Amino acid sequence: MGEIDKLDLSKNLFDRNHLKQIHAGYWEHFALGMQCNMLALVSFITGMVHTIFPFLLPFFPIILTHKIVKLSEGAYRKVNVRHHRR
Repeated sequence: MGEIDKLDLSKNLFDRNHLKQIHAGYWEHFALGMQCNMLALVSFITGMVHTIFPFLLPFFPIILTHKIVKLSEGAYRKVNVRHHRR
């Protein structure tokens, strides 16, 4: 299980201090969020195509989803490193 799995998502629906807690600025958070959202959108679209036509794009949606996980885990690790340096 990755570090992300340890987060209790039920307690994180609304958090006014989110950016402060992750030690990130708005634009840094925005850029990572948009990158993950765009990858998720392309993964959804290619996944739908693959569902209808199984011979097209056989692993592309999985590859994109894996990239989102890696980006998220990298950002989470980066936050922990920054937090411990202070």
